[in-house]
Amino acid sequence: MEVTCTECKDRMVKHKCSNQYKCKIDSQCTNKYPCKQFYLECAGCSATQRIGQGTKKERTPKKTSETMRIPNSVQRPVEPEGNFCLECKARMNRHKCSNQYKCKIDSQCTNKYPCKQFYLECTECSATRRIVEKTNPRPQIQQLSKIKTIPRQTYTEDHDADSVTSNSTRTTDEKNEETLSTPYRPKSYREKRKFKNENLAFADKNPYISHLLAHYNQAERMKKGIYYAGRLREIRRKLHMNPELSFCEHDTSELILETLKQIDGITEIRKGWGRPPKDFKGAVPGIYKRPVNGAGITAVIKGELGEGECIAFRADMDALPILETSKEEYRSENTGVMHACGHDGHVAMLLVAAEVIANNRSKLRGSIKLIFQPAEEFGGGAKYLVKESVLKNVNKIFGIHLWTPLNVGHIGVSHGEMMASPDKFTISIKGKGGHGAAPHKTVDALLVASYVNIALQSIVSRRTDPMQEVVVSVCKMENEEGSNTCGCGHTFNVICGEVVMHGTSRAFTPDMQKKLRQEIQCVATNTAKAHGASATVEFDDLNYGYPPTVNTKNEAVYVELMAAEIVNPQNIHTGRDIMTMGGEDFSYYLEQVPGCMIFVGATGEGKEELPHHHPSFDFDETALEVGAALWVKLAGLDNEPT
Repeated sequence: MEVTCTECKDRMVKHKCSNQYKCKIDSQCTNKYPCKQFYLECAGCSATQRIGQGTKKERTPKKTSETMRIPNSVQRPVEPEGNFCLECKARMNRHKCSNQYKCKIDSQCTNKYPCKQFYLECTECSATRRIVEKTNPRPQIQQLSKIKTIPRQTYTEDHDADSVTSNSTRTTDEKNEETLSTPYRPKSYREKRKFKNENLAFADKNPYISHLLAHYNQAERMKKGIYYAGRLREIRRKLHMNPELSFCEHDTSELILETLKQIDGITEIRKGWGRPPKDFKGAVPGIYKRPVNGAGITAVIKGELGEGECIAFRADMDALPILETSKEEYRSENTGVMHACGHDGHVAMLLVAAEVIANNRSKLRGSIKLIFQPAEEFGGGAKYLVKESVLKNVNKIFGIHLWTPLNVGHIGVSHGEMMASPDKFTISIKGKGGHGAAPHKTVDALLVASYVNIALQSIVSRRTDPMQEVVVSVCKMENEEGSNTCGCGHTFNVICGEVVMHGTSRAFTPDMQKKLRQEIQCVATNTAKAHGASATVEFDDLNYGYPPTVNTKNEAVYVELMAAEIVNPQNIHTGRDIMTMGGEDFSYYLEQVPGCMIFVGATGEGKEELPHHHPSFDFDETALEVGAALWVKLAGLDNEPT
């Protein structure tokens, strides 16, 4: 007997699902055994019509006294029909969920579009009765006992809760675009070929985003891939256009806070971390005003697999007082301030990774703590977060830094010393100024400073172990602030009476850092004394003075294993070539708990490397995908993301 579709009047073809693939028609199919359900499937549209059970005869229970036929003389209680509750007999009101808030009745609502499910909701109790809309081509069976209440709105690709439309007012494009839980099925060979080519092109262009999308089918992978890739660039560019200096990242903090609030599964969001000390003068003295609260933010993603370790992920977010010379359309709109170290990318990577991890918290054991830290460039913000107990109950911590000395697709991690201690010293030399024609009546502070500079280099060559890397550099000389004498080189016939020298020393171990400080103090004061002058040495521990960044071995090995799942293992650098004399206040965290700092390559293949802190600094945004994927791997999900 031929059966025609009730919707499109086309002939319907018999369909039987098997246990090789999960039945895409029957939502109750467990994929363990054949579901023995038979359907007629329309050849023209996606409508289905169920025609009965399979050939296997189901076992009927034995008759008992409770199931035996009741005589007609016995009156059965009449169950209410129509719009009445089966439990309390009260009238039921019609309810329709929308995409403004996730439907608290239908757990299958995706919150992207109206879920097209209608219910009767009892006015007296919480009972509900589902009424499937006739136009819904593929109804799904819902068991009221399994309904879960979702307390708050989830984050969607629309990003606009005000742009909600009902089913009757949705446009054709909106109706055609299904939720990500509905697989796309190309109907013709041309559509299949076009769809495959689009996916291959996207995969070639974004080879690392796939590590965020491992369990999506082709349609879902492309949709989510485009979303995540676009979201990474959107957040990064928005932050790049609005940079803020250390301890002043309030607009950046507000953007992070609003984004975290919209992600379902993120809890314990707390702001106000890292208020600067009273004696901090700002990255640019004279324009800094001490804020009432800190700009740091923390949040927690709790796994649903039970108790486990608490792993912290840290991203810094401050910018530098540099005038940007880039011609990009997303260049800084805050004159004299720019993101010249990649911190805008650090925030973008962690926010997107947090969304992926939160969506997969059912596969997470333990918890992930997100730390968005202010003031890495100036002030050592990590030091104040540690004092405020940001690492309470944290077992280990990881940090990622975009690194332009490496190409995209390369990852650097050291099994020990990673970054040096960035000490800043100031040497004030006081002599006796006078006329250039009578040098015998003066003590030339500029000449003394020259001898001090030369003597300081002997610390590296003669006073330290040659097997240990150290740096001592004098980078600036000027007349002392407030001095009445002429400064260095401002007048041709006046000998300087006072000179101030600014420099930096670097070391990879705390012991060598301490020794360098002692040697600089000794050399400067004694050299000046030998030439009839005096010298005082000061180290700036307020803005700098971070300890060396030393990774713990176990965490470094773990990072190496996870990175090998994202990039070619040959592109993972673990030797001394990845070590740098640059400094990071991430070292304050590593003094408290085990952890690891990671470099993610950020220079495109064949492109010129732009050094950090350069007025034209920029990086290949494909590196954002590598960093976000690495965050997800480090979260330790039992399976790939869904």
